[in-house]
Amino acid sequence: MLEAAWKTASGDLRQALQGLIQIAVAFHHHAHGNLRGARSLLAEGRGRLAAVPRGTVAADTDALLAATAPIEAAFRDGATTTDVPTLAIVG
Repeated sequence: MLEAAWKTASGDLRQALQGLIQIAVAFHHHAHGNLRGARSLLAEGRGRLAAVPRGTVAADTDALLAATAPIEAAFRDGATTTDVPTLAIVG
């Protein structure tokens, strides 16, 4: 669903949707043991999402960015599939 919306979007909305998709795919890669893919897509997706203005998408992107920051840091520090913090979004 997000990918279909992303394909027709433009500007900040396109960047925000691509960031959300990349973050989701990063967790898919992580679940299947592809740490390299998880690391790169999480960093790229978070970067895209952080670069667009708040309110571009109807989601609490600040909460998502805050919740995924420790996971990105763990990947950057060499975490394996078992020692990555869990994703916890409250709200």
